[in-house]
Amino acid sequence: MEHFIVRELEPSARHFLKEVERLSDQNIFKCMQCGTCSAGCPALLSSDLAPNQIIHRMMIGRIVELESAGTAWRCMSCRLCRARCPRGLDMARILAAFRQFFLAENRERALQPESFTEMEDLQAPQILLVGALRDHGA
Repeated sequence: MEHFIVRELEPSARHFLKEVERLSDQNIFKCMQCGTCSAGCPALLSSDLAPNQIIHRMMIGRIVELESAGTAWRCMSCRLCRARCPRGLDMARILAAFRQFFLAENRERALQPESFTEMEDLQAPQILLVGALRDHGA
């Protein structure tokens, strides 16, 4: 695995990490890449990157790869990842911060309903409601 320290990352990657950590109140460098968050993720089957792969890319500054990833937009906010994480990281909060950062940078990055598959279209109202409550609820 590659090892980087934050000061060696590109300025845009450093800015992204600081913002995600500020918005989520989570330290992504607590992640030990055990994969427990990914093992139980119900959104994993329809995602292109597992939660631990997202964290790994954040740690090494590969932010461009994350911009095109759909995983953050598919999170169901079930928080099973947090319940299982041996370090107590709340991946749902990290992904919410991730979405917030990218939407602030580019409003057109939002998941477009017309891009849903038929099955996702049937499930979207419930998933979107849960996500909205998590992101904007008390």
